[in-house]
Amino acid sequence: VAVVFLKPTCGKCTMKLPGVDKSFQTFKDEGFTVVAVSSAGDKEALAPVAQRYGYDWIWAQNSGEIKKQLDNHVAFQIVIFDMAGVPRFRIDENDADWKVHLELCIGAAIERALDLSAFPQAYVGSPICGLCHMPEWEQWLGTAHAHSMDSLRKRQNQYKLECVVCHVTGEAGKDVRPWRMTPRELQSVGCEECHGPGGPHRTVPYPGAEIHSTEESSCVRCHDEENSPNWDYETYLAKVVHQGGSEASESEVESSPKQNGEDKDPGADQVEEATEEREHSGKNGGKG
Repeated sequence: VAVVFLKPTCGKCTMKLPGVDKSFQTFKDEGFTVVAVSSAGDKEALAPVAQRYGYDWIWAQNSGEIKKQLDNHVAFQIVIFDMAGVPRFRIDENDADWKVHLELCIGAAIERALDLSAFPQAYVGSPICGLCHMPEWEQWLGTAHAHSMDSLRKRQNQYKLECVVCHVTGEAGKDVRPWRMTPRELQSVGCEECHGPGGPHRTVPYPGAEIHSTEESSCVRCHDEENSPNWDYETYLAKVVHQGGSEASESEVESSPKQNGEDKDPGADQVEEATEEREHSGKNGGKG
Protein backbone atom coordinates (compact mmCIF):
# COMPACT_ATOMS: atom_id res chain seq x y z
CA VAL A 1 0.00 0.00 0.00
CA ALA A 2 1.22 3.49 -0.83
CA VAL A 3 -0.37 6.42 1.01
CA VAL A 4 0.11 9.50 -1.18
CA PHE A 5 -0.16 12.84 0.61
CA LEU A 6 -0.79 15.74 -1.76
CA LYS A 7 -2.03 19.30 -1.45
CA PRO A 8 -5.04 19.46 -3.82
CA THR A 9 -4.30 23.04 -4.92
CA CYS A 10 -0.58 22.39 -5.46
CA GLY A 11 0.19 21.99 -9.16
CA LYS A 12 3.64 20.48 -8.48
CA CYS A 13 1.92 17.85 -6.34
CA THR A 14 -0.84 16.84 -8.73
CA MET A 15 1.54 16.68 -11.72
CA LYS A 16 3.24 13.73 -10.00
CA LEU A 17 0.06 11.67 -9.85
CA PRO A 18 0.42 10.13 -13.34
CA GLY A 19 3.83 8.82 -12.26
CA VAL A 20 2.31 7.27 -9.14
CA ASP A 21 -0.46 5.70 -11.20
CA LYS A 22 2.10 4.20 -13.56
CA SER A 23 3.63 2.34 -10.61
CA PHE A 24 0.14 1.38 -9.46
CA GLN A 25 -0.59 -0.16 -12.86
CA THR A 26 2.71 -2.05 -12.72
CA PHE A 27 2.10 -3.62 -9.32
CA LYS A 28 -1.69 -3.76 -8.95
CA ASP A 29 -1.88 -7.41 -9.97
CA GLU A 30 0.29 -8.21 -6.95
CA GLY A 31 -2.17 -6.60 -4.57
CA PHE A 32 -0.71 -3.08 -4.56
CA THR A 33 -3.11 -0.29 -3.55
CA VAL A 34 -2.80 3.51 -3.59
CA VAL A 35 -4.52 5.68 -0.98
CA ALA A 36 -4.67 9.41 -1.74
CA VAL A 37 -4.79 11.77 1.25
CA SER A 38 -4.97 15.56 1.38
CA SER A 39 -1.79 16.93 2.96
CA ALA A 40 -3.84 20.04 3.79
CA GLY A 41 -5.94 17.90 6.11
CA ASP A 42 -9.68 18.36 5.97
CA LYS A 43 -9.30 21.98 4.82
CA GLU A 44 -8.90 21.00 1.17
CA ALA A 45 -10.98 18.09 -0.13
CA LEU A 46 -9.67 15.62 -2.69
CA ALA A 47 -12.96 15.32 -4.58
CA PRO A 48 -11.97 17.68 -7.43
CA VAL A 49 -8.66 15.86 -7.91
CA ALA A 50 -10.37 12.46 -7.81
CA GLN A 51 -12.86 13.56 -10.43
CA ARG A 52 -10.18 15.09 -12.63
CA TYR A 53 -7.85 12.10 -12.73
CA GLY A 54 -10.33 9.26 -12.17
CA TYR A 55 -7.69 6.83 -10.96
CA ASP A 56 -8.80 3.54 -9.43
CA TRP A 57 -7.35 4.45 -6.04
CA ILE A 58 -8.79 4.92 -2.57
CA TRP A 59 -9.52 8.64 -2.11
CA ALA A 60 -9.58 9.25 1.65
CA GLN A 61 -12.24 11.41 3.24
CA ASN A 62 -10.78 11.63 6.76
CA SER A 63 -7.50 13.19 5.62
CA GLY A 64 -6.94 15.07 8.87
CA GLU A 65 -6.85 11.92 10.98
CA ILE A 66 -4.61 10.01 8.56
CA LYS A 67 -2.25 12.99 8.28
CA LYS A 68 -1.93 13.05 12.06
CA GLN A 69 -1.43 9.31 12.42
CA LEU A 70 1.32 9.19 9.78
CA ASP A 71 2.97 12.44 10.91
CA ASN A 72 2.79 14.20 7.56
CA HIS A 73 4.10 17.80 7.43
CA VAL A 74 4.89 18.39 3.74
CA ALA A 75 2.78 19.09 0.65
CA PHE A 76 3.74 15.87 -1.17
CA GLN A 77 4.87 12.65 0.45
CA ILE A 78 4.49 8.93 -0.20
CA VAL A 79 4.42 6.43 2.68
CA ILE A 80 4.75 2.79 1.64
CA PHE A 81 3.37 -0.01 3.81
CA ASP A 82 4.32 -3.66 3.62
CA MET A 83 1.81 -6.50 3.32
CA ALA A 84 1.37 -6.59 7.11
CA GLY A 85 0.25 -2.95 7.23
CA VAL A 86 3.53 -1.62 8.65
CA PRO A 87 4.95 1.65 7.18
CA ARG A 88 8.39 0.89 5.73
CA PHE A 89 9.45 3.75 3.45
CA ARG A 90 8.88 7.50 2.99
CA ILE A 91 9.50 9.41 -0.22
CA ASP A 92 9.40 13.20 0.15
CA GLU A 93 8.71 16.00 -2.31
CA ASN A 94 12.40 16.97 -2.58
CA ASP A 95 13.47 13.52 -3.84
CA ALA A 96 14.64 14.15 -7.42
CA ASP A 97 14.58 10.42 -8.21
CA TRP A 98 11.24 9.75 -6.55
CA LYS A 99 9.87 7.66 -9.44
CA VAL A 100 12.78 5.22 -9.30
CA HIS A 101 12.70 5.08 -5.51
CA LEU A 102 8.94 4.54 -5.55
CA GLU A 103 9.19 1.40 -7.67
CA LEU A 104 12.17 0.08 -5.70
CA CYS A 105 10.36 0.61 -2.39
CA ILE A 106 7.16 -0.97 -3.66
CA GLY A 107 9.10 -3.99 -4.85
CA ALA A 108 10.77 -4.35 -1.45
CA ALA A 109 7.49 -3.91 0.42
CA ILE A 110 5.72 -6.63 -1.55
CA GLU A 111 8.58 -9.09 -1.45
CA ARG A 112 6.00 -11.47 -0.05
CA ALA A 113 3.60 -10.51 -2.85
CA LEU A 114 0.40 -12.50 -3.27
CA ASP A 115 -1.46 -13.16 -6.46
CA LEU A 116 -4.92 -11.61 -6.15
CA SER A 117 -6.44 -15.01 -6.92
CA ALA A 118 -5.37 -16.05 -3.41
CA PHE A 119 -7.97 -13.69 -1.96
CA PRO A 120 -11.67 -14.62 -1.91
CA GLN A 121 -13.44 -12.44 -4.42
CA ALA A 122 -13.44 -8.72 -3.51
CA TYR A 123 -11.73 -9.17 -0.10
CA VAL A 124 -8.79 -6.90 0.75
CA GLY A 125 -7.87 -7.65 4.39
CA SER A 126 -8.25 -5.67 7.62
CA PRO A 127 -4.97 -3.69 7.31
CA ILE A 128 -6.43 -1.98 4.24
CA CYS A 129 -9.63 -1.14 6.15
CA GLY A 130 -7.52 0.29 8.97
CA LEU A 131 -5.95 2.94 6.75
CA CYS A 132 -9.19 4.93 6.76
CA HIS A 133 -10.89 3.41 9.82
CA MET A 134 -7.94 3.46 12.21
CA PRO A 135 -9.79 3.78 15.58
CA GLU A 136 -12.04 0.85 14.70
CA TRP A 137 -9.10 -1.18 13.45
CA GLU A 138 -7.07 -0.53 16.61
CA GLN A 139 -10.04 -1.55 18.78
CA TRP A 140 -10.49 -4.73 16.72
CA LEU A 141 -6.83 -5.65 17.29
CA GLY A 142 -7.64 -6.08 20.98
CA THR A 143 -10.43 -8.60 20.43
CA ALA A 144 -10.25 -12.38 20.09
CA HIS A 145 -11.55 -11.99 16.54
CA ALA A 146 -8.19 -10.48 15.55
CA HIS A 147 -6.32 -13.49 16.94
CA SER A 148 -8.74 -16.25 15.99
CA MET A 149 -6.07 -18.47 14.42
CA ASP A 150 -3.96 -18.45 17.57
CA SER A 151 -6.40 -20.68 19.44
CA LEU A 152 -6.15 -23.27 16.67
CA ARG A 153 -2.37 -23.16 16.52
CA LYS A 154 -2.09 -23.73 20.28
CA ARG A 155 -3.52 -27.22 19.76
CA GLN A 156 -2.27 -27.85 16.23
CA ASN A 157 -5.83 -27.69 14.91
CA GLN A 158 -5.03 -25.25 12.12
CA TYR A 159 -4.77 -28.25 9.80
CA LYS A 160 -8.39 -29.29 10.38
CA LEU A 161 -10.41 -27.64 7.66
CA GLU A 162 -13.72 -27.90 9.50
CA CYS A 163 -12.17 -25.77 12.26
CA VAL A 164 -10.44 -23.21 10.05
CA VAL A 165 -13.66 -22.16 8.31
CA CYS A 166 -14.74 -19.98 11.24
CA HIS A 167 -11.28 -18.69 12.15
CA VAL A 168 -10.50 -16.84 8.92
CA THR A 169 -12.22 -14.21 6.78
CA GLY A 170 -14.19 -14.94 3.64
CA GLU A 171 -14.47 -18.72 3.96
CA ALA A 172 -17.57 -19.28 6.13
CA GLY A 173 -19.99 -21.69 4.49
CA LYS A 174 -17.47 -22.76 1.85
CA ASP A 175 -15.22 -25.72 1.24
CA VAL A 176 -12.13 -24.24 2.82
CA ARG A 177 -8.46 -24.66 2.09
CA PRO A 178 -5.53 -25.23 4.46
CA TRP A 179 -4.74 -22.13 6.49
CA ARG A 180 -1.31 -21.79 4.89
CA MET A 181 -3.07 -21.16 1.56
CA THR A 182 -5.17 -18.39 3.11
CA PRO A 183 -3.56 -14.93 2.73
CA ARG A 184 -2.06 -13.75 6.02
CA GLU A 185 -4.24 -10.64 5.86
CA LEU A 186 -7.32 -12.90 6.09
CA GLN A 187 -6.11 -15.23 8.85
CA SER A 188 -8.44 -13.72 11.44
CA VAL A 189 -12.12 -12.92 11.86
CA GLY A 190 -11.55 -9.55 10.25
CA CYS A 191 -13.55 -6.46 9.36
CA GLU A 192 -14.94 -7.98 6.19
CA GLU A 193 -16.26 -11.09 7.88
CA CYS A 194 -18.81 -8.90 9.67
CA HIS A 195 -19.17 -5.95 7.29
CA GLY A 196 -18.81 -7.61 3.91
CA PRO A 197 -16.04 -7.56 1.26
CA GLY A 198 -14.12 -4.30 1.11
CA GLY A 199 -13.05 -4.49 -2.53
CA PRO A 200 -15.98 -2.58 -4.05
CA HIS A 201 -15.89 -0.05 -1.19
CA ARG A 202 -12.19 0.77 -1.44
CA THR A 203 -12.37 1.77 -5.10
CA VAL A 204 -15.35 4.11 -4.69
CA PRO A 205 -13.87 7.53 -3.84
CA TYR A 206 -16.83 8.84 -1.86
CA PRO A 207 -20.31 7.69 -0.68
CA GLY A 208 -21.66 4.76 -2.60
CA ALA A 209 -19.88 2.12 -0.57
CA GLU A 210 -21.35 -1.35 -0.37
CA ILE A 211 -20.19 -2.01 3.19
CA HIS A 212 -23.01 -2.82 5.60
CA SER A 213 -23.43 -2.54 9.35
CA THR A 214 -22.95 -5.64 11.45
CA GLU A 215 -25.82 -8.05 10.84
CA GLU A 216 -26.76 -11.10 12.88
CA SER A 217 -26.82 -13.20 9.73
CA SER A 218 -23.04 -12.75 9.52
CA CYS A 219 -22.57 -14.03 13.06
CA VAL A 220 -24.76 -17.13 12.99
CA ARG A 221 -22.78 -18.72 10.19
CA CYS A 222 -20.33 -19.70 12.92
CA HIS A 223 -22.21 -18.93 16.13
CA ASP A 224 -24.76 -21.64 15.34
CA GLU A 225 -26.68 -23.91 17.71
CA GLU A 226 -23.89 -26.46 17.77
CA ASN A 227 -21.12 -24.04 18.68
CA SER A 228 -22.98 -21.28 20.54
CA PRO A 229 -26.00 -22.95 22.19
CA ASN A 230 -26.70 -19.89 24.36
CA TRP A 231 -26.41 -17.43 21.49
CA ASP A 232 -27.75 -13.93 22.10
CA TYR A 233 -26.90 -11.37 19.44
CA GLU A 234 -26.89 -8.27 21.66
CA THR A 235 -24.78 -9.95 24.35
CA TYR A 236 -22.17 -11.18 21.91
CA LEU A 237 -22.11 -7.94 19.90
CA ALA A 238 -21.28 -5.96 23.06
CA LYS A 239 -17.97 -7.84 23.25
CA VAL A 240 -16.70 -6.58 19.90
CA VAL A 241 -18.67 -3.39 19.17
CA HIS A 242 -16.35 -0.52 18.23
CA GLN A 243 -17.78 2.02 20.69
CA GLY A 244 -18.46 1.16 24.30
CA GLY A 245 -17.89 -2.57 23.91
CA SER A 246 -15.94 -4.71 26.32
CA GLU A 247 -13.45 -7.42 25.52
CA ALA A 248 -13.23 -10.93 26.93
CA SER A 249 -9.97 -12.13 28.41
CA GLU A 250 -8.26 -15.37 27.43
CA SER A 251 -9.37 -16.93 30.72
CA GLU A 252 -12.98 -16.21 29.83
CA VAL A 253 -12.49 -17.87 26.47
CA GLU A 254 -11.00 -20.96 28.11
CA SER A 255 -14.04 -21.27 30.42
CA SER A 256 -16.62 -21.41 27.63
CA PRO A 257 -19.42 -24.00 28.09
CA LYS A 258 -18.09 -26.60 25.67
CA GLN A 259 -14.56 -26.28 27.02
CA ASN A 260 -15.50 -27.37 30.55
CA GLY A 261 -18.50 -29.52 29.66
CA GLU A 262 -21.15 -27.51 31.46
CA ASP A 263 -23.73 -24.90 30.57
CA LYS A 264 -23.44 -21.33 31.75
CA ASP A 265 -25.83 -18.48 32.18
CA PRO A 266 -26.41 -16.86 28.75
CA GLY A 267 -25.21 -13.55 30.11
CA ALA A 268 -21.77 -15.06 30.76
CA ASP A 269 -21.28 -16.36 27.24
CA GLN A 270 -18.41 -14.79 25.33
CA VAL A 271 -18.19 -13.87 21.70
CA GLU A 272 -15.00 -15.92 21.57
CA GLU A 273 -16.94 -19.13 22.32
CA ALA A 274 -16.93 -20.26 18.72
CA THR A 275 -13.23 -19.51 18.45
CA GLU A 276 -12.14 -22.04 21.09
CA GLU A 277 -15.05 -24.44 20.69
CA ARG A 278 -14.41 -24.89 17.01
CA GLU A 279 -11.34 -26.85 18.07
CA HIS A 280 -13.64 -29.55 19.47
CA SER A 281 -16.61 -29.42 17.17
CA GLY A 282 -16.44 -28.75 13.43
CA LYS A 283 -18.92 -26.99 11.25
CA ASN A 284 -19.76 -30.27 9.50
CA GLY A 285 -20.19 -32.30 12.63
CA GLY A 286 -16.57 -33.48 12.82
CA LYS A 287 -14.25 -33.00 15.73
CA GLY A 288 -12.04 -29.91 15.31
